[in-house]
Amino acid sequence: MTDMNLPKMPTIKLRFIHPRSIPNFDCPNYLNQNFNVPQPNQVWASDITYINLNASFAYLCVIMDLFSRKIIAWKLSLKIDTSLVKDTFIKAFYSQKPSTSLIFHSDRGSQYTSFIFRKLLDSFGIIQSFSKLSHPWDNAVVESFLNI
Repeated sequence: MTDMNLPKMPTIKLRFIHPRSIPNFDCPNYLNQNFNVPQPNQVWASDITYINLNASFAYLCVIMDLFSRKIIAWKLSLKIDTSLVKDTFIKAFYSQKPSTSLIFHSDRGSQYTSFIFRKLLDSFGIIQSFSKLSHPWDNAVVESFLNI
């Protein structure tokens, strides 16, 4: 993180409050639409989509390595909650075993900005990056995968 001049993300306990309503809640965009990554396990991007099951929905969370554009982990759930994102990340982390500083990029959904998920990333030394507010093209690679 020091070599890349990136700060550690602060872990703020959020209870029933969306981070956008907290003054000075930092949601930096370190990716800045730089989707061409020179090596694997440097930048992972994630998103969640829904699958219509007629009477209800299932939710699919994917994590993509931007170097290879491959999905390195995914999980399907009937709940769109923090554990969906957390479980998918843990699956990706232990299957890929990244050794360098890793940037994890996503939108600003409550699952990604939750205290539990931010604490998990902090515990692994992962740098969290967020799309700008109302800018889905900041996560265009994953968004386009999910819209196929």
